[in-house]
Amino acid sequence: MGLELGKLSSLSDPFLSSLPNGYHTGILRQYAPRYNFSAEVTYIQPSEFPSNCSDQLYGFHIQHTGIEWDMRVCAPVQTKEGYFHGSWENTRDRQDFTEEVFLNMSINCDEAKFHNMWTVCAGYYQKPVKSLLKITGRTTAGWFELPNDMNGGILGPLLAKDPTNSRQDSV
Repeated sequence: MGLELGKLSSLSDPFLSSLPNGYHTGILRQYAPRYNFSAEVTYIQPSEFPSNCSDQLYGFHIQHTGIEWDMRVCAPVQTKEGYFHGSWENTRDRQDFTEEVFLNMSINCDEAKFHNMWTVCAGYYQKPVKSLLKITGRTTAGWFELPNDMNGGILGPLLAKDPTNSRQDSV
């Protein structure tokens, strides 16, 4: 029986792979990349939203404004030795990293102008609805052993090192 995507968050160590259900490599030991990801959303206070988000050297910043709504997105960029870089390292070994994105969203719930948004604005007519959010993503990337005869036909754990450099196969 397959696992529905909606139930992934209930697992203790969820992951996604492009392998079909029941995949087995037989007598061969083979490895595939694996990415574990979790996200946490928290409401924050205005003082916690980055004040220097729109600075050119800060990171990703975008702001969209429409009729009666506004959204601002801020994602700090990590630095290493004064140079900007992404979270991914150029390695096949296990990587663990955390990334943050800040959202500042507001809707002006004026009943006369915004009557089609009653589900968002219910109870807030004539008041602005504002949300400040911090989204924290945690990612682990690495390699795992595919099901085979030598590991009992089960998926292996996420490995700390590149299996092509550290493995000692005896055939």
